[in-house]
Amino acid sequence: MTQAESLFKRSFYLAVLFCLAGSSVNGQAEVRQIVSLNRGWTFQLVDLTPERAAEHDTCFTLVNIPHTWNHRDIQSGEQVRYGTAWYTRELVPGDSPVGSQYFLKFEGVGQHAEVYVNNNYVGSHLGSYSAFTFNITRFLDMD
Repeated sequence: MTQAESLFKRSFYLAVLFCLAGSSVNGQAEVRQIVSLNRGWTFQLVDLTPERAAEHDTCFTLVNIPHTWNHRDIQSGEQVRYGTAWYTRELVPGDSPVGSQYFLKFEGVGQHAEVYVNNNYVGSHLGSYSAFTFNITRFLDMD
């Protein structure tokens, strides 16, 4: 084994050990908690503003995601529905250490998504069925 190969091998082991050691803040290891939000969504196919959607939450249908509202093929002879669809879900953050951050990860949304948290616009995503994530920490009511 050449000296360069030996150095590379040691560097690689150090890099792996560093990655496995993880990072810490104030001497405590950071822990990422991942919670599935696939159950308990409400759905409504209607073109509303975010404020109006919140007012009409009793008209929504309970669904789990993944969900599609326009799954009928145009070849079926039925009228294909297009438009704006609202999916809503209540999220109550649990007790978390001070400084915790909250992210919403979507693994696939058709065409165009606009994300709102507590009636506040968080962001949008263009791109059919590609994953995207938003940091929603500042939009949560933590009181």
